[in-house]
Amino acid sequence: MKLAFSIQNWKQILWEEFCEVAEATHMSGIGLYDINGPVFQGKGSPTNPELAASSRRALIGKGLQLSDVAVVRDLVDEEFLPEAAECIECAINLGAE
Repeated sequence: MKLAFSIQNWKQILWEEFCEVAEATHMSGIGLYDINGPVFQGKGSPTNPELAASSRRALIGKGLQLSDVAVVRDLVDEEFLPEAAECIECAINLGAE
């Protein structure tokens, strides 16, 4: 059985720390939540398309994978479709399975 955890509600932890926790607890992956939230701000974000390949390699190197990328907007919100498209691109770039 594969186990992963979601980063939902963990807003003050850096991406690298999530990876360390997942690796230390023998999880198989990490689920992204709110890719526009504070965890993913800045150029060093794994959701940055320019860093996606190196972020993906880093996950693989730790024996991890991206389990999912959650869309957080309500289905009737006018920003739902743009966010969903961004999540799909992120999932593809980071090799979500």
